[in-house]
Amino acid sequence: MKTRTLLDLRKEIIDCKDESRLLELEINLKYFNNLQEAKSEQTEDYSEEEIKDIKNSIALAVSYLRVIEWKKQMLQIEKETNKINAIVDGKNIMLDMFKISIDSFLVNNYSAGDLRIRNNELKKEIAELKKQISNLTK
Repeated sequence: MKTRTLLDLRKEIIDCKDESRLLELEINLKYFNNLQEAKSEQTEDYSEEEIKDIKNSIALAVSYLRVIEWKKQMLQIEKETNKINAIVDGKNIMLDMFKISIDSFLVNNYSAGDLRIRNNELKKEIAELKKQISNLTK
């Protein structure tokens, strides 16, 4: 990979929304970086201009690796945010349904007095059922 190829990767890295592709690019850039660092240590085999190009390529690859890491974190945060939003939306729907049903029940079916009377009746039924249960357990 030369500097030109690295520059062409920029758009792909920025536009990429696929974690597996980002991982693939990250692995390839790390491999490229290791090769270039090994080349830059062999100064006698390359001209000063070539070594400068190699070091520029290394710097560019390191920058791209940082961007890839950032993109992976952003994708992870986006996934978590989507999960949280789905949970919140589901709970909001249930809360709205509960509010509507309670309002409907309270407003349409009973007045406060009717509710007190019904509550007392239910308490009496519970007390009677408790007596029956205690009699059965004796």
